[in-house]
Amino acid sequence: MIKQFFKTRTLTNAWKSTNQYTKEQLPQIMNQWQLHQTSLKQNTIRTYQNKLGENQLRRKSLLTRRANQVQLNEQQLRYKNLQKWPKQQNLEGPDEEGFDYDVIILGCGPGGYAAAIKSGVDLGKRTCIVEKNRIGGAGIWDGALSSKAMWETSNEWRKIIDPTPRGYTIKHCTVYMRDVQRRVMNAVKKREAQMKKQLDYYEIPVEYGIGRFLDNHTIEVVDEKTGKQLKTIRGRNIIISTGSRPREHAKYPTDGKSILNSDHMMAMQSFPRSMVIIGAGVVGCEYATIFANFNKTRVYLVSKYKNILPFEDEEVSQIVSKKFELKHIQIQEGDLVDLKLVANKDPTKADRVEYTVKKNSGEEESMIVDQALFCIGRVPNLDNIGLENISPPLKLNKRGQIDTYRVGSTNHDHIYGVGDVTPHTALVNMAEIEGRQVVRNAFGNENFEVKENNLPYIFFVDPLVAAVGMNETEAIRKRISYRVALYDYDLCSRAIAKKRTTGMIKLIVTGGTDDPKKMKLLGVRAMGPAASSMIEVIATTIGGEHSLHDLIVNTKTAYPAMTEGLQECQRLLTGTSIYKPEVFPEFCRVKEVIFDEEDVADPKMVEK
Repeated sequence: MIKQFFKTRTLTNAWKSTNQYTKEQLPQIMNQWQLHQTSLKQNTIRTYQNKLGENQLRRKSLLTRRANQVQLNEQQLRYKNLQKWPKQQNLEGPDEEGFDYDVIILGCGPGGYAAAIKSGVDLGKRTCIVEKNRIGGAGIWDGALSSKAMWETSNEWRKIIDPTPRGYTIKHCTVYMRDVQRRVMNAVKKREAQMKKQLDYYEIPVEYGIGRFLDNHTIEVVDEKTGKQLKTIRGRNIIISTGSRPREHAKYPTDGKSILNSDHMMAMQSFPRSMVIIGAGVVGCEYATIFANFNKTRVYLVSKYKNILPFEDEEVSQIVSKKFELKHIQIQEGDLVDLKLVANKDPTKADRVEYTVKKNSGEEESMIVDQALFCIGRVPNLDNIGLENISPPLKLNKRGQIDTYRVGSTNHDHIYGVGDVTPHTALVNMAEIEGRQVVRNAFGNENFEVKENNLPYIFFVDPLVAAVGMNETEAIRKRISYRVALYDYDLCSRAIAKKRTTGMIKLIVTGGTDDPKKMKLLGVRAMGPAASSMIEVIATTIGGEHSLHDLIVNTKTAYPAMTEGLQECQRLLTGTSIYKPEVFPEFCRVKEVIFDEEDVADPKMVEK
């Protein structure tokens, strides 16, 4: 009877068949039905679990096989690398001449790191790094990378709050300094981790502490806090790449709270309501741009020169100044004559700063701000590294930098200077070039002079400024006849599409001829979006045998692209541009300056 009941396919059919059973039989049948259904569910769950377990085992096995394959690939890659790059020689004990290392590098900033990789990996020399604090130096921690990460964040924020109509509206946004600092720190730590990973992979030792000369070949490693000697090592060659630090004002030292320098930027926890920046060079203008972009700080910029960015051409300075005015940055031309702390009304906050500027007109102006930021240059880190123990003394120049010739070479054949401790351009790309080249020079692989006339560099202001080669100011100072073309972004299709037409391209060639094959390329200045792309296109042609004709023939640009302006500059110089200066004199023009041999003090200026 019960078996017959279970043979029914559905519960409905089962209930239809119950009329043939008695009332006493029905409860027993229903209990059996429920037990049957429970058993079916349990069997189904058990079957599912078994299949899931089998799938997990298969997945685990697959992952294990993949991990083993990755490990095998890494081992094979490392074997290939060891075949490609000579492995460092035996590091256990000194060599026959008593040297522990072939190269000792003091400081692991951009220049020191590049030298370590070139020496320890590419050439397989016994290499050791002595680092005072952190791998990467000012190149990533308190300088190039950290400040540019902050600039990128501020630039993105400025686009969000920019009132220029762009077809969309963004509301209810805010920005906090702690979030900005978190993003900056993530970028810095990522680069540091990459650098450490490579040093560990190639087993290049790093001794942490202050490296000091005991004699011409011996370095002692000293604990920075206790001054205790940790170790002494001897090197056949020694590279000094200890970098630089912000210059302190003789009368107004920084305290890290109210009076700051660029090294204190990473410690800021909130946006000041107002700030004065003393120094209108590259660093000062960059930080003025950053704080103005966030629109949380009233910025005052003190410049002792007539123009900000005083070493650049007047057009560059004027465009940046006008953009600063739109961002409510107040430029104060004159000298700082007084600065003092003023008690804050809120006792829980740091003191405020009162400063006085004597303007070029002779008038004095005093103001009170929350913080003062000094950007008045940098000084090399050459004190406290035992230079007095080198015999004969290492030659220094009047600015306290290592007096180098060629690339990093000093008056000692085995001691080299790299980066900010030398008179060369204080840029990360220059330090890396020097670091690699001094290693080549030390071991006789290559020996050539690094030219700085085609070294590109960027000013992270608004608009972005990129440069390579000579500008008009330098050409006039050196009395070089030149012809210059200027093309404004107002005529550039891509800039019009982006609604970002503040900027220009400026191309300088040698003057005195109308033959493009005889016009040599001297320099480029670009301002605005994609400015760095302009100089990268032309950097390799500066200072060589290339002529304007070669550049015209080989330059091909996409459409629409910001590089159209560079192409039009080339055509302007030969009178073949698509948009003519006669129609758009405010947006494109050509000028030629000729130095007469009979009257070099008064060059003849011709407007084309």
